[in-house]
Amino acid sequence: MSKSVTFIVQSFLDYPRPGAEMKLPNTWLLSPHWVKARIRLYHELTLRSILNQSFQDFRIIVLCGECYKEITKNASWHERVEVCYDSGRVLNDSIDTDYLSITRIDSDDLMHKDAMAEVSQNLILTDKRECLIFDKCLAWYMPYRYVTRFYRSSPPTFTHIFPKSIYKNWDLFYSQHFFSHGKAGGKLPTTKRLSEHKYCIVKHWLGNNRIRHGNEIGTITEVERQQLASKYPFVFIDKEKIKEILKDFAVEEKWINL
Repeated sequence: MSKSVTFIVQSFLDYPRPGAEMKLPNTWLLSPHWVKARIRLYHELTLRSILNQSFQDFRIIVLCGECYKEITKNASWHERVEVCYDSGRVLNDSIDTDYLSITRIDSDDLMHKDAMAEVSQNLILTDKRECLIFDKCLAWYMPYRYVTRFYRSSPPTFTHIFPKSIYKNWDLFYSQHFFSHGKAGGKLPTTKRLSEHKYCIVKHWLGNNRIRHGNEIGTITEVERQQLASKYPFVFIDKEKIKEILKDFAVEEKWINL
């Protein structure tokens, strides 16, 4: 008999990442402006790529924190987006399938249109937590106007698959799903690596890490862009080529023209 599965695509917005608080300076805090801008970025980039999936049998969850709840609660969210302030605990309680598959994507990154179809076709259904990852992905350096290949052994996007015995046990589920950034994907001996270029990391002006560490985004001249493309065969700077690459990630041309 086939097993039932609930699929979720999950993003953090202003949700405090587990483990990150110990690394933050005491003065670090996201601003109201950042939260509002990130919601816009999520809708215009990340969510467009999620809604463009060839496989659509999933729920879309955004995890938010309490600090700016008035902003996130009153934002004009897309009708498919479910906003959670409890790390998704009530949501978990409402699910009753044999398995729960949670695909995590940063709230500023992109999914290829066939990413979730590939996830659905590669599930590992056991009695313990399992993991799928897109470790060979793309990176779009928006301020520098180029796209390149990107590899991370523990990427920011991953799919955790839990049997009911785990996802219905909140403390156990929480301890196995919520890790500090970069430590969750690819750390199991049974982790399955999926095909390349189904995920795109977006580097931009509102990056969380830039704010956290006080790093200003640099500049790059046209000469430097040309030199990068000449030196590295997988750095693409031609606008038409970038449009072609990002088409399957549902990116509108206005973002490429910035």
